[in-house]
Amino acid sequence: MLNDFGEDYIATKYELKASTRTNYKYMYTKYIKENIEMRDIASIRYSDIKKFYGELLKHGFKPNSVEIIQTILHPVFNVAVKDG
Repeated sequence: MLNDFGEDYIATKYELKASTRTNYKYMYTKYIKENIEMRDIASIRYSDIKKFYGELLKHGFKPNSVEIIQTILHPVFNVAVKDG
């Protein structure tokens, strides 16, 4: 599940400032968990993520906020691929 990788990723990013870690946790919990957290990570396609970003923008998110979410998700998927 995506949640397994997402929370671990944030928890092990030791170089993050406390404020950045807090912001990442908030964004992950509020927006990522509510939308795609419980899906099997192998079932999530690139087009699903692009649609997710588009929906966020359509609902009034600023591009910078979507970039923060992308900054969280991109390495989460990289770790998932490496871990198999």
